Amino acid sequence: MTLELTYADDLATTTWKSPASGLWVASDSGTYLGMVERIEGRYIASDSTGRDAGTYAELGEAQIALEGFTGVPATSTRDVLMMKAIVAMTGVTALALAASVILRWQ
Repeated sequence: MTLELTYADDLATTTWKSPASGLWVASDSGTYLGMVERIEGRYIASDSTGRDAGTYAELGEAQIALEGFTGVPATSTRDVLMMKAIVAMTGVTALALAASVILRWQ
């Protein structure tokens, strides 16, 4: 059974197809956006890269969430701290290099 729902808003046209029972696939102008699977009574949404977009009680909720999912992974606190440390070390290295150049010219 194939169920196809298509609707348009100002930005995109999303088409939902159900190629199998418990599976809904979203596309926009032929571009794969992701899918929703029904597993153990819950609807699990995943984006086009397979990244988890959430688990929902209703199909409509999962579909709306997937359509609004940015695909940008949440950044953990550890990742933020690592990025800050890298930026700080890069700055320290640049200052040390500048200082060594200045001291050699004196």
